[in-house]
Amino acid sequence: MDVIRIVRGAKIFHRNEIDYTIYEPATLRSRLLAFVIDSTFQGALIKFIDLLLKIFFDHFHMIYWSQFSLPFASFLGVLCYSIYPLMLTGQTLGKKAMGIMIIKDDFQTQLSPAGLLIRECILK
Repeated sequence: MDVIRIVRGAKIFHRNEIDYTIYEPATLRSRLLAFVIDSTFQGALIKFIDLLLKIFFDHFHMIYWSQFSLPFASFLGVLCYSIYPLMLTGQTLGKKAMGIMIIKDDFQTQLSPAGLLIRECILK
């Protein structure tokens, strides 16, 4: 890894204003608590979106489409609660509450949507 700049004698290996190299890795306890917080909020969001979609489909007499409301609500919930905030800041509400941030090995906070989708939906 190449040195990007030197600040007060310290070698900086990234382009961010915040020096993420000083942060400790997250503990298992803080990761689990962040997971519980995120699961609670994401579950409530998915249920709310599902309820809105069912009301919409029932109102327009689209009973056939109401069976697809939960999968669609789940997709929207993951996209709105996890993927979008992680792309912007590297944190969800649970991670922010526990002081955790997702960063890459090269200390960059910009994560790809595909990588986040795999991380949040498959690896979690």
